[in-house]
Amino acid sequence: MQSSFFWGGIWTLLVGSLSLWHTPLYAQRTKIIPYTLEASLSRGYLWNSQDNVRHLTSQAPSAVRLAAYRTTDGSADWHSSYRYPKFGLLMQYTDYNNPTLGRTLALIPVMEFTWVERPKSSLHFQIGSGLCYADNPFDLTDNEQNTMLGGALNAAMIFSITYQQRLSQQLSLRLGTELVHYSSGAYHLPNAGMNMHMFTAGLRYQPPRNPPLDRPAKSSTDLSKSSPWFVHTAAIGSAVSRTAGDPKRYAIFNLMIGAGKQLGQRSLLTTGVEYSHSQLHYAEMNARYNIGAIEQLSDFRRVALFVSHDWLVGPWALYTQVGWYVYHPFDAIDTALYQRLAIRYYPPKTGYRWFGHFGIKTHYGAAEAIELGLGYHWKKR
Repeated sequence: MQSSFFWGGIWTLLVGSLSLWHTPLYAQRTKIIPYTLEASLSRGYLWNSQDNVRHLTSQAPSAVRLAAYRTTDGSADWHSSYRYPKFGLLMQYTDYNNPTLGRTLALIPVMEFTWVERPKSSLHFQIGSGLCYADNPFDLTDNEQNTMLGGALNAAMIFSITYQQRLSQQLSLRLGTELVHYSSGAYHLPNAGMNMHMFTAGLRYQPPRNPPLDRPAKSSTDLSKSSPWFVHTAAIGSAVSRTAGDPKRYAIFNLMIGAGKQLGQRSLLTTGVEYSHSQLHYAEMNARYNIGAIEQLSDFRRVALFVSHDWLVGPWALYTQVGWYVYHPFDAIDTALYQRLAIRYYPPKTGYRWFGHFGIKTHYGAAEAIELGLGYHWKKR
């Protein structure tokens, strides 16, 4: 069953890659598709600082990866400023060589940037966020030892650095190292999370393609023509568990408002206030103190001040945030300081106004929730 699932995933990716390969691209120049295919093998180790999962880190995981990328072609002005990055989708199948952990299959959209480029070699940085399926997660009856992954569906993040050596005009050898993180963000408990440090080796095939456009088109999302100042508003929500095996989910809803400014063509800096309404905190207080009888303990609201940064890559942004709760009556299950790491998408032709948000909120590295959100930047046209 697991084997057929794995090979079915590989077949799906191959068919999808071939369909992209043969899709006609109508442009002003030769009809050449700027797609790149890659296959690699990985091996590494699991690491986690929590004592209750160290017994799961003794075996070395191994992985197989298939990926397809599309290279930017200079049709937008930001392409050249980032050295023509690649956007793609990778599928990574990992065997942990441990029956308790089982195997995982991850699908992760990624961005790849070139740091150093020479005639026959180059150095690349890759970042991505997606989803991971685990075939043997925690189960109170059948697998209570897997405290790393509490559920079958998890969020996935990857960071990698890769050296590429060209073997021929179209084929290259790739050697690299990567950090991989899988977590349910407390949607399922327990959720110690899975951290891997992997070493990779593989081959990349890149067909002939047109050189980048000599005159980049102006970006449809360029803010420089209007005021760099804006009012930031966002609504971000999540759902989490309180205890292992509890099927009930508790909603956490966050509202943000603040002021921001665009700094050049690559950054947005924002500061503001966040209000958090957490059913999890209410349920935890009720379980601990019987708040129905002690009314003064029933305040489960949180108010914070935050500073955030968007690193802009065309319509995409890597979002980082640091916040501090200035109003936090019930602090038994979290800390006043928190962090966010997310991917944001700004639809083209909206001038970085509307955006979607997918990321994780943590307290000193301990996950509070995987979050989804929607926001808008109010600014003068």
